[in-house]
Amino acid sequence: MVGMADVGRDNWKGVLAERSLQSPAPFPAPPVHTQSAEEALELVLKEAGATLPRRDSVDARIISDVRNGTGKIINSEKEVGGWPQYASGEPPLSTAYDGIPDEWKKSHGLPLNDSNANAVNGDGYTELEVYLNSLVIP
Repeated sequence: MVGMADVGRDNWKGVLAERSLQSPAPFPAPPVHTQSAEEALELVLKEAGATLPRRDSVDARIISDVRNGTGKIINSEKEVGGWPQYASGEPPLSTAYDGIPDEWKKSHGLPLNDSNANAVNGDGYTELEVYLNSLVIP
């Protein structure tokens, strides 16, 4: 803790707890991959936001503001140029009206008329989850 070097060396000095609550040895734990603060920042900036197929103008602006230290609290979307206009297209055909396109079902050996997209498969996921995940992790 800042300004309390003794607590930094021994965290138990920073809490009111009986000695009987302390363990004489650390508990086993799996290894943890850590990074420096600088590396963590770069990883977050690389992956944050809606990145696939690419960042939209809102996420790009926010990432730029974080990188450059130019961010601020906004009171209205008008302060940052408004909301972007997104083009919409025709949804892919879904014979079962379950949100999973027929083409995807065909390529994964699923029946086209099965509308139970919430059925859990052998891996513990619904077919809808598997389909949606395939959109971002091909």
